[in-house]
Amino acid sequence: MVRISQQCQAGAEELGIPAVNIKEKEDAFEVAMAVPGMKCDDFKIEIDNGVFSVASTKEAKHEEQNQEGKYTRREFRYHNFRRAFTLPEAVAEDKIGAKYTEGILAIHLPKKEPSQRQLTRQITVA
Repeated sequence: MVRISQQCQAGAEELGIPAVNIKEKEDAFEVAMAVPGMKCDDFKIEIDNGVFSVASTKEAKHEEQNQEGKYTRREFRYHNFRRAFTLPEAVAEDKIGAKYTEGILAIHLPKKEPSQRQLTRQITVA
């Protein structure tokens, strides 16, 4: 079994960082992240030096004005997160794909084809 190791701070759930499910299949890893209320453009997914990361920053604003056009209440907040995972060498980085449906970000990490190496061979001395 190959594992994808996480790079995350302790207590991440308390900070609003979404939970992640990782499932290993015969030919791929499947990563599912619960992130409701987002849009596809809200995500930034990168691979850098064997580290796969998913990040997002979302701004929410709410304003109420009175009849004179003055603000009676104005609220804004930001929600951001970043999750990073060290990829095993078995992942074909150039074939990774992602899809966002009904609040779930699904990321497909296909495995490379096993190499066809010879276990035993003879080397001629010249």
